[in-house]
Amino acid sequence: GDISLMGSVAGTEAELVIEGLGNWDLRGDLMLFAAECGGGVFGLLFDSLLGETVERRGWLNNDAVNFLSTGAAAAFTAALLLM
Repeated sequence: GDISLMGSVAGTEAELVIEGLGNWDLRGDLMLFAAECGGGVFGLLFDSLLGETVERRGWLNNDAVNFLSTGAAAAFTAALLLM
């Protein structure tokens, strides 16, 4: 896990494509799409942050980092939808 501008941009672009296809398939609206994108970007950055800190120090393994970042992204998305 390394946080770089190129990696963040590439991850965000890929996330926008996936969220766009999922939102289209579910016939979601713009508000749902925005919340999905916000959660996706949050999860991407949170995963990188955990990888650079706690995983690098050996406190958590990659599976735990993935689990925590996925859960945090889901909670962040839910919070956006409740706002």
